[in-house]
Amino acid sequence: MQCVKQFIFNNCVPIKRGEITKNYEFNDGGTFKKTIVNFVFDDYKIQYLH
Repeated sequence: MQCVKQFIFNNCVPIKRGEITKNYEFNDGGTFKKTIVNFVFDDYKIQYLH
């Protein structure tokens, strides 16, 4: 798999993050938590890689 394009965002700032549930179970330590994050940005460009 090879990266063929990049999206470059200017003045990108997170504005809202979903709830993160905390779990203190020993076996769940070190696992990655997923959440949705909303961003605002001024503009973006697409750079195609060859």
